[in-house]
Amino acid sequence: MADEVKNLQERLIAVSRLTSDHNAVLRAVLEAERSYPDEHMVYVLKGWAYANLGDEGKAEAGFAKALLLNPKSAWAHYRRGEMLSALGKGAEALASFENAVKLKPNRPDFWLSKASVEDRLGMIPEAYASYMKATQLGDKTGRGWFGRARILAYMGRLDEALEAGRNALNLDRDNGEFKALEAYVLEKLSGY
Repeated sequence: MADEVKNLQERLIAVSRLTSDHNAVLRAVLEAERSYPDEHMVYVLKGWAYANLGDEGKAEAGFAKALLLNPKSAWAHYRRGEMLSALGKGAEALASFENAVKLKPNRPDFWLSKASVEDRLGMIPEAYASYMKATQLGDKTGRGWFGRARILAYMGRLDEALEAGRNALNLDRDNGEFKALEAYVLEKLSGY
């Protein structure tokens, strides 16, 4: 049974990655729900699909069912946090991301999402610590370094900001936001 559920999860995740048609993802999830009504990941993906379709109520119901079946589902907390963050519900999103990082503390993407919400809420020291954790865990997107660089620039620690910004650029050379931050810090360092 465990292998069957793992295969189901992999299939549903593959469907979600292969198409931007959220209705197709939802159809696959609803089909899986009939066969696996007690599998929490089905409901995580159901909530995620409904969130992508803009149906907050059904998304929340999916995440709630996932957490009822498995209160220690980091993915349910994380996906719920993503939805809440997109809806501008920062405090609620942060609570979900905090639960996710407690349950899976080695996921840089979880820390980045937490940092992003903390940043938007003006929780600068907390955001910096979360960005730092993401980079320590090997974030490959550059977003952790970029977040650190932005905060360091804000604090006037320009040499450190430049180094962090360049670390971000090393991970994503084509990112215009990263390039703009580097240019800004260089301009500040030159005295202009």
